[in-house]
Amino acid sequence: IMGLSGSWSENEREMEKLMQSAEQEVAERGKNNGNIRGNDNKQGSVAGAVGAVRQQLHEGKKEEKPTEEILVMTTKYGKIRIVLRPDLSAGSVEYIHRLIDSGICRRCNLYRAEKPGILQGVMANPQIPVNEEKGSCPPGAETVHNDCPAWDAHCGCHGPVMTRGSVAWAAGQSGGPDFFIDNYKRPAEWWGTQHTNFGTIRDEESFQVIDHIFELPMTKSGGMTMLDAPIHFDLSLEPALVEEVDDI
Repeated sequence: IMGLSGSWSENEREMEKLMQSAEQEVAERGKNNGNIRGNDNKQGSVAGAVGAVRQQLHEGKKEEKPTEEILVMTTKYGKIRIVLRPDLSAGSVEYIHRLIDSGICRRCNLYRAEKPGILQGVMANPQIPVNEEKGSCPPGAETVHNDCPAWDAHCGCHGPVMTRGSVAWAAGQSGGPDFFIDNYKRPAEWWGTQHTNFGTIRDEESFQVIDHIFELPMTKSGGMTMLDAPIHFDLSLEPALVEEVDDI
């Protein structure tokens, strides 16, 4: 078998059929020939083909192994799936792992919604210390201008220019526990590169959940727009296959 390409899902049926056909031929040769020894060579070649197909199936499954992880925030309105980015902030990803390992996220809720661009929340457990190391400055972001706020006058480059689906810690924090999701349709250059990013949303189902939350009742308070009823979410991890991280 040669020339098989593409994803495991595209080749699975084809290889299964080839394997079944080869196995059937082995069985027919054994059944129709009384002298099995006289056909050892032929059967051996067919059996070898079966082995080759099995090996290719095995290798296809290997290619499906995850290369990244997805943080799943399960709300009553649906799931928000965030591809974790340890390349931007390994400490943040470790913090999220510790939160999940603790068994319960005591403060996991979405509470602020600035339509159409900011969905903010918190994920914390008082017993789990937050990450204290700010994110890295990716190549090409060093020259982006940052308008540092008064409370962080010496802010610097700690992540990329955020785009729709980027997830970062709020208020220039290094590890939360408050975070926000960028839902603006154009790059948020006005934020510069001062936020520590730790994830990216890519699937449309997650954006649909976010858009739905933006339609819920909310009230302006202290210059911010707060959800009338904070939305609790549970945290879990699932593997991200190669296809899911290729576009990041």
